[in-house]
Amino acid sequence: MAKNEFLTFGMAEGANVLSNDEYAALAARVNGFSAGVAKSRELNKAWRQSSIITHILADFIAKESGNDVLDNGNIDALKSNLALAIKNALPEVRDATLTEKGIIQLSNATDSTSERLAATPRAVKYAYDLANTANNNANTKLAKSQNGADIPDKNAFVKNLGFQGPAPGQPASAAQASCPAATGSQ
Repeated sequence: MAKNEFLTFGMAEGANVLSNDEYAALAARVNGFSAGVAKSRELNKAWRQSSIITHILADFIAKESGNDVLDNGNIDALKSNLALAIKNALPEVRDATLTEKGIIQLSNATDSTSERLAATPRAVKYAYDLANTANNNANTKLAKSQNGADIPDKNAFVKNLGFQGPAPGQPASAAQASCPAATGSQ
């Protein structure tokens, strides 16, 4: 295991440190220590608190980076190893799939077939509006219940179907045979 040279201070049972309540009420905690003789219990508490956090952070760096954390003043190495430790400690976030969570890019495109892009609410709303407009347009066109009564230009409709009418002397059913749209032979 990597070495951690940042050690705790004043951790022994009954150590010469202030209690948490005493430390919270200590004026020097807010204003700093004034000139004169330092009280060891007060200083020991401050050193202990800072050393505990320092030790925990250094231990994390050593464990996650796999590198020694040395008390040699090399700040660049500490920063680099901290970044490596954080990177190693975090799970890798992969691209999302249809079955797994992950990173996905958003898109406003409404015509994309990509499975690597996710539609934004704006794109979904746009596609919905297009479909809704098409549906509304279809609903205002020919109604089956009107049986052709709502066809605006019946002559053009009959002509577009290719309906010629029955040949002279032929029954009306023969007219269907002369209409390609009616027979499906078009």
